[in-house]
Amino acid sequence: MEKANKLLEICKQKGYTLRQLAKITGISIKTIEHYSIDDRFPKLKNRLIIAKVLGVDWQDIFDELKYKQKKEGADYGRI
Repeated sequence: MEKANKLLEICKQKGYTLRQLAKITGISIKTIEHYSIDDRFPKLKNRLIIAKVLGVDWQDIFDELKYKQKKEGADYGRI
């Protein structure tokens, strides 16, 4: 499974919806939704908060290299 969907997958495994995760973490639902589709890459603070709530390492959820490659590919396609 793609890392973009890893947040959703882990939330389901732990019994959380994205809305519940947002409420518990104090991070807005819109921001959590952006993270779940790889539209935004979370700041370290938010990565750590989310990972702590879900009981996993943040690197199990978010792949910074893949995110950067995706963004560079998207930018390259617009030239």
